[in-house]
Amino acid sequence: MVHTVSLDIVVDSEKGDISKPEIRNFWLHGIDEGWILAFLAGPPCETWSRARAVQCDHADRQGPRVIRTAEDLWGLAHLRIRELEQIDVGNLLLCFSAEAFLRLACVGGSATIEHPKEPEEVHFASIWKLPLFQMLLLLPGVELHSLSQGFLGAPSCKPTSLLCLNLPHITQAIVKNQVTSTMPKGAAIGKTASGQWATSSLKEYPPALNRALAEQFFQAITTPSCDEGISVDDDFLQVCKDLTVTKFTDHLGRDFAG
Repeated sequence: MVHTVSLDIVVDSEKGDISKPEIRNFWLHGIDEGWILAFLAGPPCETWSRARAVQCDHADRQGPRVIRTAEDLWGLAHLRIRELEQIDVGNLLLCFSAEAFLRLACVGGSATIEHPKEPEEVHFASIWKLPLFQMLLLLPGVELHSLSQGFLGAPSCKPTSLLCLNLPHITQAIVKNQVTSTMPKGAAIGKTASGQWATSSLKEYPPALNRALAEQFFQAITTPSCDEGISVDDDFLQVCKDLTVTKFTDHLGRDFAG
């Protein structure tokens, strides 16, 4: 039986807390032992978002300011305490995602890291400009694919890139699952009438993108290349069962800077 774990503090404040070294080691050990077959990561994009730069064009803006640039990808040198905390958490989760991706590459697993597509403006920050991710792209079986989530049901264009490991048919799956040939006209900038940030609704992937990813991960983990002799530790398996989500709501939580 395969368990789909939702690794988040909302699900489990202890085993889902990647900020703790022992928790990171717990999950990375699971990868090394072959107990984890695949990994999908969407590390926070709030500190990377180009929407911050658009907010700064308005004299009466109330939004967060730019805290990363192409020259300072890991964060600007002079930041407020809360901005520094936000950068620190974002960097930690991003690096954990990269390490999990790398370890899965070493054991023949599959993985995807999702993040906004690199902006055309050269001065904007992007994780795809980091040497760390340019190195991952050199590994066997790794490809970078770009798409617009608007074709898959998102309310705006939302240009997105997927760094994929051992998912050779992901492009065909995305095309097959498109729900429209017309790009939506909406823009996720500023606040909505209810006072929430317009980008909040984009934190969830549209169902059609979820389906495309699920299909490819299912195909990858059911390919008869896994070592069937691997025995999963009982304690590890119990944690996976506890972090398998079966109840869902339509509530969207606040960002770190909310």
